Amino acid sequence: MSCPQQHRRLKIDGVCLLEQIKENNNAIRNLTGEYKKIEPDCREGVQAQLGFMKELCKKHNSLYEKQNDLKGKKQKIEKSLKR
Repeated sequence: MSCPQQHRRLKIDGVCLLEQIKENNNAIRNLTGEYKKIEPDCREGVQAQLGFMKELCKKHNSLYEKQNDLKGKKQKIEKSLKR
């Protein structure tokens, strides 16, 4: 290729790249917009699930402590019966 042809080809490639960059930026903007629309609902859902999980953990821990207390009482009774 001669220099003028090579220069013209580079200009065309540059224009094509700029067009692709513009298209990508538009796609990024659109995706960001979609994300911003759904993000609050997702956060709300996650917060609700975390709250539910915390309550389950509290119930679990409470029952676990009661279970250990009951086991301790059972062991005391068994010890008393062996005497």
